[in-house]
Amino acid sequence: DNDYVSSLVEKVEPMITNPENYRTLMGVPMFTVSYMQHINGKKFYVHIFYDPNKAASDLSTFINIINLCRDELETNHLVESHQDLYEKYLLIREENSKTIVEMNTEAIMHHNKYLGFTAILSNFTRNPSMVMIPFIQKNSITNTFENMNNDYDNTSLNLFSTSNYLGRLFIQFIALILRSEVENIMSVKKLNKTLTFKEMVTELSSIKMVKVPGLKKPIQTFVSDEQARILRAFDIKFDED
Repeated sequence: DNDYVSSLVEKVEPMITNPENYRTLMGVPMFTVSYMQHINGKKFYVHIFYDPNKAASDLSTFINIINLCRDELETNHLVESHQDLYEKYLLIREENSKTIVEMNTEAIMHHNKYLGFTAILSNFTRNPSMVMIPFIQKNSITNTFENMNNDYDNTSLNLFSTSNYLGRLFIQFIALILRSEVENIMSVKKLNKTLTFKEMVTELSSIKMVKVPGLKKPIQTFVSDEQARILRAFDIKFDED
């Protein structure tokens, strides 16, 4: 735990879930609050992000770990790496030659208070999207390649030769580069405030170009106002008639 970071979160915690603070960054819904601070005469920006989905996931994971630690103590199968968890989040006493383990409710509730929060300090921008997007991209890329490795390692059938696997990995890498650039443009053009990447692709999927023999110019299907807004954001030409 970091007392300084905790103080930054506590400052915005009562107001951060105000609907006006809601954003969708590269398909990740979250709440953001930014403010300026000075330390030793130097200005910097504090960006606080709250992801309710991550908070729920982290809470489930944390409680499972604490329950596991309690079982380890009660059965006397201690794990050295869990020693700090035993001491901080569990209350242990001996009663009638039996080990009694209880939850340290106060410590657990204090820990849960900060789940889902991320604090980033910046000395160059007040724009929270610009600060957070590189971290989201990094996590997305890391998770994608981890999932591909798991698919390759866990398959019960020899479906992939090494060359095929490396080919798939290369294609996936190129796709990630293209998607990252698309999401960067969505952020710059503020499309990500109303659309996720998947929603944007779905919105554009109904546009068709039909080539008719004898006609030099392909026939374009109707383009809605929302589709036109997306196409203009990417500087894609289309028939506006």
